[in-house]
Amino acid sequence: VSASRGSAQISSFNNYLVEDVIERLEGAKQTMMAQQVNIRHIYMVWFQGETDAYVETPEEKYIGEMQKLLNTLQPYGVEKCFVIQIGNVVMGDEVIDVEAMHKTQEKLCEIDENFVLVSTLPKEISESPYMEDGIHFTQAGLNLLGDEAGTNAGIYVNIIEEGRD
Repeated sequence: VSASRGSAQISSFNNYLVEDVIERLEGAKQTMMAQQVNIRHIYMVWFQGETDAYVETPEEKYIGEMQKLLNTLQPYGVEKCFVIQIGNVVMGDEVIDVEAMHKTQEKLCEIDENFVLVSTLPKEISESPYMEDGIHFTQAGLNLLGDEAGTNAGIYVNIIEEGRD
């Protein structure tokens, strides 16, 4: 269920976008139940932070806002958040320092077991042919990211969560 917003800081999700996320999630769950789809798990995949890197959102605030968002979604069934680390960011001629955000996202996943880092690939493929511009990935780039993040999330769920090989 997509709930993406361009140029949104993490605080925007908690302040006014979370209701839309909940509405979409509940609608998806109702549709799946009506189609008799067995829902085993509900996870959130998070690929956001470029704007927070640009405005230099402090580490404590970003981590707190992420935890608040997940806490708000957990009563609706969201178990954990799979984090895809942001890529490098170029806005016009300005290269944005994203290292602090990379470290913040890594720390979040280290200190809170509800957040699992599933891909660091964006910072490695932040160039043509994988980038549309200095911020957005092409479909080819998104496919690579999705393959890696999906594989790692699947490994996590099957081995760590469910104890399967």
